[in-house]
Amino acid sequence: MSLTLTRADGTTDIAFALQQSVGNQRIFVNPGSTIAEPETITIQSFLKPPGAKGSDRFLFKAQKTFQEDATGNTIYVSAKMEITIPRSTESGLTTAMSDQVAFLKCFTKASVLTALLAGVIPADGADLHVDTFVPA
Repeated sequence: MSLTLTRADGTTDIAFALQQSVGNQRIFVNPGSTIAEPETITIQSFLKPPGAKGSDRFLFKAQKTFQEDATGNTIYVSAKMEITIPRSTESGLTTAMSDQVAFLKCFTKASVLTALLAGVIPADGADLHVDTFVPA
């Protein structure tokens, strides 16, 4: 089992291989990464029992481990997204969910990430428009 994901450059695909599967959690590793500096994708689900009311949750986490050049300390960069889906027959649920994910995707453009790396939250009135986003 594997996941093929595309890097930020939009042209490089990485086939992450399943490393661990325990209960409702799957951990995938980039086979091109090293043991000292792994790159992983974690997918975890929190599902209500059949027939139960409430919401199902899904957690997605991407993480890269580095040995810091200057100090040799281990550091991590990660991004997480949690999706909560109500158990409902609401007709607009799919559109609403797609919109919420698209809104968050707007924060992943390069200029916003550069600002965040500098410790700056995007300014009030900033244009965070992303030209295309089509969820699968």
